[in-house]
Amino acid sequence: MTAADTPRQIWISGALDIRNYGDALFPLLAGHRLERHGYRIRPTTPFGGDCGWMGVAPCTPLGRLFDPDVRVDGLLIGGGNIVYGNVSAGALLRLPPAAQHVPAFDWAAPGIWLGPMLVAALRDVPVAWNAPGVPYVLTRRWHQLLAAAFRASDPVSLRDEASVELLGPAAEGAEIAVPPDTAIDLAAMWPGAMLAPAFARLLARKSAPPGSRFWAIHLRDRSLGETPASALAGWIDAMAHMHGLVPVLIAIGPTLGDADAARDLAALLTVPCVLLDDPEGPVEIAAAIAHAEGYTGASLHGYVTAAAYGLPGVLVARPAHRKFGGFLAQIGQSDDLRRSWAAVIAQPLPFEGSAGSCRIPQAAFDRLEQHWAAVRQALDHPERRQAERADFLRAFLAAGFGAGRDPGGLLAPFCTRPDPAPQEPPR
Repeated sequence: MTAADTPRQIWISGALDIRNYGDALFPLLAGHRLERHGYRIRPTTPFGGDCGWMGVAPCTPLGRLFDPDVRVDGLLIGGGNIVYGNVSAGALLRLPPAAQHVPAFDWAAPGIWLGPMLVAALRDVPVAWNAPGVPYVLTRRWHQLLAAAFRASDPVSLRDEASVELLGPAAEGAEIAVPPDTAIDLAAMWPGAMLAPAFARLLARKSAPPGSRFWAIHLRDRSLGETPASALAGWIDAMAHMHGLVPVLIAIGPTLGDADAARDLAALLTVPCVLLDDPEGPVEIAAAIAHAEGYTGASLHGYVTAAAYGLPGVLVARPAHRKFGGFLAQIGQSDDLRRSWAAVIAQPLPFEGSAGSCRIPQAAFDRLEQHWAAVRQALDHPERRQAERADFLRAFLAAGFGAGRDPGGLLAPFCTRPDPAPQEPPR
């Protein structure tokens, strides 16, 4: 086999080195769509590392992609809420103290999107934005840099209209598509029959009765707000008794504190439950949701999973991230949004007789197909956007080192390790 016959290597960037279900799905979904076309998907993050979940590949540190010996045929940015400006990684994740001494700590958050842009420009390879989200308003210093990044990318897709609005001037003149979350492909990637063995193993691992009717629940501690945990537990007890359900408490994001929240909630319940505070990986989480009667929780991708497998769901949007309402509007299910757990408790459980076919309309799948077709077109034609990629490098240097800024950061790699003493030229 020649080098031309080997799969082209595409690197996907995101928050992929943490144990969080939604983030772990993005490389798998990209592989599902692209590997049949001769592409191999590999994950990269600023830190690199292995989250330890089954079925999740370890991440290569971003710095390795600048090495000419590492094959880079293209890059994908996202998904997930990863388009940050000057935000420290410590403001976003529950990182151990040791992580704060890693050199990438200060630039890791914006580095998730900015780093791949630099790699694409320096290696002169295509880069596509795979529907990431913009969670906060970006300051003016980022506008010109993002605008240059969009001009150098093909396609540019963001997860919702709110993300486009939050870009402000950076979005002016840019052609930005808004496809649905790539996770709506879950049932195509992992058909229900394929998940059945994983669900059976989960029940055996947790000593749960296989003939029960299950209810998938996700709690993130910050979603409780003013609702006492005891009130939520009392409501779950009552609904479980009324509908003959066994709650499955799923730590969808253990790195984000979900395991502790699930354990604390389980301790307050009086009904039998399945405590999935130690999921083995995304397949097990998907199996737990797909084999439930419905889903209630504060995870967008928990809800997306339920919808993909035809299950009713309730999405608790606290904090009120715009991504929740954005996705529900895309699939015509805005009534499934609740602003608090108190609002969930105040309404009947919408599960009885509701399960059926996929709750995501065909139009959403059509838009997603258009997105992946555009990505493939860009990867198949690396000559596109070459001039714009070179322009991005100039914009990057101007943003970082122009206007009288200290050029030390640019010069340091050359000066901290000086060349050997000069030798006399031979006569």
